[in-house]
Amino acid sequence: MEGEYNIYRAGPRDLAEIWPLWCQMYQELDQYSPWFPLAPDFELFGKRFLAHVLSDSSQVVFVAKRGQETVSFLTGGEWTPAGLFQRRRHLYINDLYVASQHRRQGLARRLLEQAGEWAKQRGFEYISLGVLADNPALGFYRREGFAVHRVSMIKKLI
Repeated sequence: MEGEYNIYRAGPRDLAEIWPLWCQMYQELDQYSPWFPLAPDFELFGKRFLAHVLSDSSQVVFVAKRGQETVSFLTGGEWTPAGLFQRRRHLYINDLYVASQHRRQGLARRLLEQAGEWAKQRGFEYISLGVLADNPALGFYRREGFAVHRVSMIKKLI
């Protein structure tokens, strides 16, 4: 099945194709986690934000397509620490999403590999990402060589 998918670096021209899947990802997150409810103007802000990501040279977006259908994507960008720390270039993965009917086909792995190659070619030392503590993908990320580096905690006040 893996060979049936085409993976490429996306640009501004791909906005219309990525947008529905990007919305799907955030709608799933909205249902999955009470910590990230979508804003009323999500679509307006989201489309502008995604357009910016696709046109920003410090960002990267990889897309997987099956035929004409966009089925998966990864977005990321260079993370730079505050001036207190030694600068080590690294790629922060903002989003990695595979449409439910295309999961377990190796797409997430292939997208991470593409992002890793892109980062290595630019002299990046690391790739990092954030993931919710109860996300089923945690095991996948561990198998891909990611390790827990930082723990973020939250407390509800109202």
